[in-house]
Amino acid sequence: TGTHSGNYVFGTAGTSAVMNRNEKFYTKKIAMKAGQEYTLSYWYIAPGGSADYYYTQIETKVGTGQSDAEMTQTLGKTPTRTRYQEWTKQEYKFTPETDGEYCFGFGINSELFNSGAVAFDDIVVTGPKENGGGTVDPGDDDDKETVELPYSQSFDNENKDYDGTSFLPKGWLATGSSSFVTANIGSMPARDGVYYLVAPESSVARDDRAYTPFFHLEKDVTYNAEFYLYMPGDADNEEAHSDFSFTVGTEQDSEFHTNTLLNLPEYQNSKWQKFTVPFVPEKTGNYCFSFALGGEAANAGEVCIDLFTLKAPGQIAKPVANFVPDAAYSTMESGKIVTAKDAPVRMINYSTDGETFEWTATGATPATSTEQEPSFSFPADGKYDITLKVTNAKGESTTSKTLDVKTVGSEPNSQFAIQEFSANDSQVSRDYIMSYDTDADGYDYVTGFNHYYHKLAQRFSMPAGDELEYTVSKFTFGCNFWQMTNDPAANDKQKPFSVVFYGEKDGRPDVDNVLARQDMTIEEAFPRTIGNSSFEMRDLNLKKPVTFKATGNFYVSLEFSPEMTIDVTGYGLYRSFCAFGTYRAQSKETTFFVLPEAVPEGSLTKPDGKFYPVDVYDSDFKGLGLQLMAWMTADDKSTTQIAVTPDGQTAFAARLDGNQLTVSGTKDGDMVTVYDATGKIIAKKTANASSTALNVNAPAGLYIVATPAGTQKFVKK
Repeated sequence: TGTHSGNYVFGTAGTSAVMNRNEKFYTKKIAMKAGQEYTLSYWYIAPGGSADYYYTQIETKVGTGQSDAEMTQTLGKTPTRTRYQEWTKQEYKFTPETDGEYCFGFGINSELFNSGAVAFDDIVVTGPKENGGGTVDPGDDDDKETVELPYSQSFDNENKDYDGTSFLPKGWLATGSSSFVTANIGSMPARDGVYYLVAPESSVARDDRAYTPFFHLEKDVTYNAEFYLYMPGDADNEEAHSDFSFTVGTEQDSEFHTNTLLNLPEYQNSKWQKFTVPFVPEKTGNYCFSFALGGEAANAGEVCIDLFTLKAPGQIAKPVANFVPDAAYSTMESGKIVTAKDAPVRMINYSTDGETFEWTATGATPATSTEQEPSFSFPADGKYDITLKVTNAKGESTTSKTLDVKTVGSEPNSQFAIQEFSANDSQVSRDYIMSYDTDADGYDYVTGFNHYYHKLAQRFSMPAGDELEYTVSKFTFGCNFWQMTNDPAANDKQKPFSVVFYGEKDGRPDVDNVLARQDMTIEEAFPRTIGNSSFEMRDLNLKKPVTFKATGNFYVSLEFSPEMTIDVTGYGLYRSFCAFGTYRAQSKETTFFVLPEAVPEGSLTKPDGKFYPVDVYDSDFKGLGLQLMAWMTADDKSTTQIAVTPDGQTAFAARLDGNQLTVSGTKDGDMVTVYDATGKIIAKKTANASSTALNVNAPAGLYIVATPAGTQKFVKK
């Protein structure tokens, strides 16, 4: 039979298994005036057992305390031998003889066992009209546990409010047929952190709600609730939509959420959308908010909520400490940052609401700092503990990280691979690669050439200080989409393509400081120019290794011809496009830059021959970087060659030159083994450095190299 109203009822757990059932409950105490008439009303359902004599009688009393002895006056009893199988309303009058606090008691009585469950709903006490009428005001509800403002919830346990058993943070409540849980649907990265609230797709009409904790709010104060919403709908049924509303109430029950602050009927979007919703209470008290889903359509897709905040203007939140090193990472040795001996490495401080900062860096130079973003240098390979304490008037927050450091530039010549992204960053799924609206079919991908730009640069965070000589032999990149036009007149495969290395100025590529460049054709740079049906890692070849000198960060720009075919006319013809792999940095620092040729109408950025971070086109692109790994050596005249990713991490990768196979990302003592397609061992060697060379004297064919860091196929021609 469900509820009489709202989502919940108050009742017995089940039928009574004993004779002479006698269960009781009491309301809270309410202040009442002598000689004034009050009305108690409630709805109940008592279906009883299999026959009329299996019934339950409800006795209602009133008194001055929550015990049977203090229930001094009986207001009434329901009839005997009657089963109430539908919701039934009961009402009683009560006039106190003296001023004081009174409460009501309910007795659930039966003579026989198996007399059925009993449920109550909508218990209401009203007072006399001469005292204002309406529902009696209970004042502040001391039973509610409120959360301090300002409040922020990213669903990543940043508040330490997950108990390990619930799928929601402390104080939250979810109801419905396909209720909200903390999760990550995989194809859509979180707007902040890793996880968010998800209401899975429902096979029935939506009836799901997520309630926030309670907050004590003052009347006539403007509070701003902010959150991100993602509702992609059902890709296979464009007509299936869900309704979304954001409400406020005094209980975690839909019956008490009559104030709708935001209403979005049949809503759908393709990316995270931020909403800011004001609320001004007319009365001081405890309130909660809800995210409510409705609509008649089933199978209308999942609904996701992230980064909910609530605050009033001028409120200061407790600080939350967080940082990452501004460094490249080893692709082959997961988690290691790549730097030079004694070179400064900047700490990117993305703490929130901090006013003062205290750093401790054991074994590094300096050992302590009070700067907001200090730089530390490391004397040798090894692990270094970095601690940051952030304070403000509301309190303090401390976080510690262990940096695993690899120094390059002074070891014997050995190749390594680096990248700019780490395991803590979020790869953007192929299904959610962003596009501009300048192509009707959605092929103007943000991470490829399009109607706005043809030059895409990725920062490599390399050691500052002494100048190093780098030699880059090739790149490996993530490929989401790739297609060359079928227009024979265009012949895009033979159009020019360049890899250009730039120095840095003002935190972006310096077009006046070209460190090196190599010009070729699309077909020469990208041996695989065919399309792909899934994400792949592909090679970007150089005609010969490129050597240059740099101090600190450098940028690798992938520069396509402005004559690439992106507009086609004619039956059966299709355009060229590509979409490189991308990630979103945990630090929200953008490392992907573009050189604008055109900008959307109203943009504050104008094409001026300079590179800009890609988020100038859309703030949602903040924190993006290209999934690009560089195979290189770093030489201060005693060189080490590694494969690196854009954030400078040594990469696990393998490269064959003739019969010599170079495997990056190995550790001392690792066994490196090469197998042929039948599983036969062709070569093996014990590693003694971060890069290991083996002689593969074998015929042409498919081979597999295996190390503790991973496995990779390669083809010997």
